Amino acid sequence: GRTSSGRPEALAAELALVAQLQGDLAGSAREWLLAQKLSPSYRTAAVNALGTTPAPQREEVLRALQPELGGEGTFIAAVLLAQWGDPLRGAEHLRRAVAAATASGRTGVDLVAGFIEQVRALGTRDARRALGQSLELLADRQPPAPAARTRLEAARAYAEGGDPIAARRMLTLIAADRTASGELATQAVRTLLEVQIAADELEGAEGTLTARGDLVAAEDRAGLRRRLALAWMRRGMLERADRLLAADSTVDGAALAGRLALLRGDLKEARRLFQQAGPYAGTRAEATARTTLLALIQPIEADSLPLLGTALLALERGDTGAAVAGLDRAAEGLEPKAGGAQLGLLAAELEWARGGVVEAERRLKLVAATEVPATAPAAELGLARLLVGLRRPAEALTQLEHLILTYPESAFVPQARRLMDEVRGAIPTT
Repeated sequence: GRTSSGRPEALAAELALVAQLQGDLAGSAREWLLAQKLSPSYRTAAVNALGTTPAPQREEVLRALQPELGGEGTFIAAVLLAQWGDPLRGAEHLRRAVAAATASGRTGVDLVAGFIEQVRALGTRDARRALGQSLELLADRQPPAPAARTRLEAARAYAEGGDPIAARRMLTLIAADRTASGELATQAVRTLLEVQIAADELEGAEGTLTARGDLVAAEDRAGLRRRLALAWMRRGMLERADRLLAADSTVDGAALAGRLALLRGDLKEARRLFQQAGPYAGTRAEATARTTLLALIQPIEADSLPLLGTALLALERGDTGAAVAGLDRAAEGLEPKAGGAQLGLLAAELEWARGGVVEAERRLKLVAATEVPATAPAAELGLARLLVGLRRPAEALTQLEHLILTYPESAFVPQARRLMDEVRGAIPTT
């Protein structure tokens, strides 16, 4: 049919499918390139067909598309690379395709929009950066008003992709754009603050909050101040965090102020603020963590315990080893029922979390031996789970039986019975 027509691109789409059925994927790619001369609508068909290319043949298909020439094959290669898990390389090909389209008198907007549609649904870090790059390309080809909105979305994508420098570049362009609406300016300031806090540029974030924070709604501004205070807290700069929370009268503010008080070792103030915040401030995870901290300090009779604050600050900063050592020092002067067992249980859990199973087993046995009703059952259940993980089921069953018989009224008994059934094979392991 092609020979009879005398046209080299005739029946290209059909021949592309034939080549694919024959296993000649590079030949199929070359035919899809010819099909683009018949109609750009074949782009989607080409991407769908070539997207199933097995990994060993992908580079051969890319070479057949000749992406270095900047033609239709460059765009198809860009989209395929995004689908195949290399969106940043795809974004490089997209820029080349758009440059070629611009040189030929087209805007290339349709190419950018097609690539954005592909990468927007991907959730990886590289995909977010590729999305930011493609949105930036799109903004450069739009009128001022929509360009500002596109740059704001690009800034967010860059931030989520771990590129704060590119995010700030987009936000600076919005700030300099006199055509940008007040709402866009507000969103840009909020996004800039989020980017600065995420990038640990806390001095810069405070400066932005002071200079331009009034552009942000009061509720959002308070939330950003709390995020900034939390970041300072994790650096160990408790006084700076305190200053940011000084005027915050919300329950979320009280919850964070309670954590700050605890890190200073002020247990009395921490209890008061945690109780003021109640069980629902913040996210569910934050409320659970706060409840856990309150349970940790409730048995301790002292109003102040700086050693505990130091240990918990080490934990906030990700230094588990220092946190465990600090908890040991804090527990030295406490009776088991007056908080010593609680701190010991936390230290055991931290040891387990960082892979020290032998030390965790030793510590859990010590806490279980205290026979403090508030902590010993939790230690026994944790010990049983550790033994199951170490493939010592007989010892785990003995531990679970002891827990159930010794503490029949404990809230941990239902969990112990379920774990016992799992170990015995009576129910599937969850």
